Amino acid sequence: PVQGRKVSYVELGDPAIPHCVVLSDDYASLGKNDLREKGRSLRFDKAFPKGANVTFVTKTGANSLKCVTFERGVEDFPLACGTGAGSTALALMLRGEVSGNATELMFPGGLLKVTVREEGNTYGIYLTGPTCVVCEGEFFEEN
Repeated sequence: PVQGRKVSYVELGDPAIPHCVVLSDDYASLGKNDLREKGRSLRFDKAFPKGANVTFVTKTGANSLKCVTFERGVEDFPLACGTGAGSTALALMLRGEVSGNATELMFPGGLLKVTVREEGNTYGIYLTGPTCVVCEGEFFEEN
């Protein structure tokens, strides 16, 4: 669905969350509206029957990436995407593009580090990044 680009598809977790990972040297040169249209087009592409989150990626170093994810349901770009980060690190590790050991992914919201480890017939994906409280509240049990 994307000519001239390296595209990978990963379903991460249980239940499987579908991700399309697009490795491109020029995504950052596109305007946000153009990138949004590309993300929307891929998100609904018939190649992805469940729909897909779409992460656009540019390599910035041997083990570092600049990323932005068009997230299904949100239908826009959140500041970061944990499953997008994990899918991106896994897909690019399997392609030999990154080591998978503390791969650095710079999202609009900040830096995430992802380590991918083969664990039997599956992969463990470990995400490290900053945390902060964004809200507090109380839940009440209702009858």
